[in-house]
Amino acid sequence: DYIQLEVYVIHQVISLEDIVPAFGNNPGDLYELNGIQTAPITMERLQITRFDMSHSTVIEHPIALSTTEDGTHGGGVEFTSGMTADRVTYNVKSLEDIVPPFGNNPGDLFDVDGVQKPEINFSNRNQALRIEVSDATMSEHPVALSTTSDGTHNSGVAYTAGQVSANSTFIVESLEDITDPFGNNPGDLFAVGLDESALTQQPTLTFPNRLGVIKFDTSDSSLSEHPFLLSTTSDGTHNGGVEYTTGKTVVGTVGSAGSYTEYDLNTHNTPNTLYYYCETHEGMGNSITVAQTSYYEWKFDINTPNTLYYYCTSHEGMGNQINIAEELYAEYYLGGDAPDLLYYYCEMHEGMGNKINVVDRSGTKRALLETAKPVAEGYGVEYTPTQAWSVLPAYRYSRILTRMKGTISFSHMGTTGTGSDSEFTEQLRVGEEFQTLDENIIDEDSGGGILLETDERI
Repeated sequence: DYIQLEVYVIHQVISLEDIVPAFGNNPGDLYELNGIQTAPITMERLQITRFDMSHSTVIEHPIALSTTEDGTHGGGVEFTSGMTADRVTYNVKSLEDIVPPFGNNPGDLFDVDGVQKPEINFSNRNQALRIEVSDATMSEHPVALSTTSDGTHNSGVAYTAGQVSANSTFIVESLEDITDPFGNNPGDLFAVGLDESALTQQPTLTFPNRLGVIKFDTSDSSLSEHPFLLSTTSDGTHNGGVEYTTGKTVVGTVGSAGSYTEYDLNTHNTPNTLYYYCETHEGMGNSITVAQTSYYEWKFDINTPNTLYYYCTSHEGMGNQINIAEELYAEYYLGGDAPDLLYYYCEMHEGMGNKINVVDRSGTKRALLETAKPVAEGYGVEYTPTQAWSVLPAYRYSRILTRMKGTISFSHMGTTGTGSDSEFTEQLRVGEEFQTLDENIIDEDSGGGILLETDERI
């Protein structure tokens, strides 16, 4: 009486380029899904749908969903509800003077999510790899990737393909004689933005990564009489503060072509809040929030090697291997309130996709337990009258995907529930991690897992 269920609906995506349509119009690019050009498809609510984009033709045609036909090309926005996270984050610390098991000389090691120097398995090339190094122990242990074990310490070079820059550039202009919304006397204000088309008057700014450099483009001629400075005090010297100069570099003359001012924030001592202001005129600036996170990030694709290595650029022997699966996919789990109609489209090119009819899930399929042995050998899921899934821990399971919203009981030695021999009973929601007292029950290493699906029927 065990149940093995289909968890994923997978659509194989290929990009067909320069296709001449049936009426002989200009050729264009089209998606082919499961062998059919621009096929309309159906997605079920409470079901994981995966768009497999591993084919080499899709590298320049990333797929996305929208409630608007042709998505952003039709004036709509991307539909991201229930979408798999676009990055996987590993938190790294440095452990110093660790004595290895064989009693050799102690050395430094990376601790990744609480495990010393582990191999990392990366399952989806459509996600970015983020290595967070906010811990103070990492100030002297920069991280890099390489195709060679231990990187530059073993004659290799740093792998930089797809590495996301930690830097941000803001364009600054001065707006003069601005009247505030209440009709008060006009004054001068700074206008700041990430590009010319998105300048905002006197905005609050956020800088997300302390490993980076924050750069202010001061080349606009309107700034010639408005020197742009930073301070740890609101409005700087106009409010009893002093200029903040740590990591500061000035290039050119403010208000002249090519000029900019930048600040290297690559230090754990950078204040969490700074303020930009005009040296000459009061009230022109606002605050800058400096996030308390420091991280490196790489975006992978089909050309990323199957094996990379993370290492410390200043100390040898601290890292290990990253195994990168060949799969590249976008994945969605539509909830019970998902709209009846969606559209798939290419983020880069218009007219490539078609509609998606969204329907309620059919049948009585409810759960899947992934085990290290097949269900036929006696490992699986048993339905109990208490509206719970009872897992029989005869083997070390990797994870459980449940379609029940309710109490999930993991039994031990034939006992379920909340008795003295019960190892786990808890309410869970999608994406929540769970932990068991007996590591033999769920996971070989941690005795836990992640709940991937739930159902609103209970």
